[in-house]
Amino acid sequence: MKRLVLILALSSAPLIHAQGCAMCNTNAAQQEAHQRRALNRAILVLGVPAFLFLGGLGVAAYRHRDS
Repeated sequence: MKRLVLILALSSAPLIHAQGCAMCNTNAAQQEAHQRRALNRAILVLGVPAFLFLGGLGVAAYRHRDS
């Protein structure tokens, strides 16, 4: 099972790399400085719930690893 998860994670790496689309990069580069800062803050704000959720799952899995 662990090998299957590892194989799936490694095989999806090229798909993850494709997330940085040229159109988004071009639009962000043409913005003013305060708009770029706002975009960077928005990315961080949207990332926090995902990190907290995954961290919570990790803590729950760690606490219940023996049961």
